[in-house]
Amino acid sequence: MIWRGDRLRMRVNMLNEEKIRLMTRLSVYEQGMGAEDDRTAKFFRNDYVLGEMIGSFVTGTIAWGICAAIYCGYFFEQIFFSVYEDTLGPLIRFAVMSYAGFILAFLLITFLIYQGKSMAYARRRSLYRMDLNALQDIYDREYRRAGELLERASSESREEHRGQGKTGA
Repeated sequence: MIWRGDRLRMRVNMLNEEKIRLMTRLSVYEQGMGAEDDRTAKFFRNDYVLGEMIGSFVTGTIAWGICAAIYCGYFFEQIFFSVYEDTLGPLIRFAVMSYAGFILAFLLITFLIYQGKSMAYARRRSLYRMDLNALQDIYDREYRRAGELLERASSESREEHRGQGKTGA
């Protein structure tokens, strides 16, 4: 009787290489890219991209302001004479157009980068979910197999007890 239980335990507890591979892959993802993806998963895709674009707008404005300050420092004499001669219109037009062009290019680049990141995140999450489903299927198969083995062992045990009862009587 004990021997059958050990044999049953051996069948149920045998290592499943496929399960080990899946669990390792899931663990590597969770400890690596999964941490970043969890931060991204809190948002809808458009909200994530829009939030990054707002941050880039602020950063781009600061960067353009620094570049404008450097430009004004370098061409201070020309700017000073433009103010003195009251010909500041073209300079202001140049400043506004350069700011608009810079911000539009900066936001377009930001949009493309974070849209790509968002799509890559969605692909990784999809593969992660597929691996989780595959692992769940493996567990379900093992659970059914263990239930069948337990049922077979208990029915064999009952038959032995019945057989012993007939011979002992």
